[in-house]
Amino acid sequence: MAAPITDFSSLRTAFEEYLARPDLTEYLPFFLQVTEAWLNRKLRTREMQATAGVLPVVGGYSLPTDYLEWIGAIYANPTIRTPLSLRFVEADSPEFRYRHRPNGDPQYFTVLGDQLQTRSTKAGTVTLTYYRQIPALTEAAPTNWLIQKAPELYLYGTLAEAYRFQKDEARSTEWASQAAAFLMGLMGQGDAQKVASRPNRVAENAGEANARNAVG
Repeated sequence: MAAPITDFSSLRTAFEEYLARPDLTEYLPFFLQVTEAWLNRKLRTREMQATAGVLPVVGGYSLPTDYLEWIGAIYANPTIRTPLSLRFVEADSPEFRYRHRPNGDPQYFTVLGDQLQTRSTKAGTVTLTYYRQIPALTEAAPTNWLIQKAPELYLYGTLAEAYRFQKDEARSTEWASQAAAFLMGLMGQGDAQKVASRPNRVAENAGEANARNAVG
């Protein structure tokens, strides 16, 4: 019976058993790198969500080094009672270019290159909620949350890359299709969780609105 896949070593063993090509094991780190790049582009789960204060730099705020995609941004400064939820707009939008209060508190944010920028540019603190990269799986860092939760993605992805490396497009496509189907199933679980939580979010929104009105 094949051992469960729980880390880099057990993945390597399964990879060798499925592929039956021990001479390709030395390329596993490369196949992993390509697989994780694909996963970082496609996968979005709650485990990838993070919140961090972003550091001010010339022109804006620096994005976290593991940043993939924004979820939301909150602005605060000592003169306001309640932190402000910023609205995302494109950098070339009228709102970002000139439809804002130059000396007021920021209303909008955008992402340009490796920076988050606000409009206005009034000094303050910005807290970013975002999707972060999957921690790279290597021999030196042999485990992460994804291989614990969905080892199939690593196995199917690395096998697809191994067959692509061998110019066997039929088998590569077969394994890539299985990886894509499993990924969609995993993403679907997250969607179901979000739908189930919407009634609670509506209640929370109502409570927050009532609290703001009472303070005002």
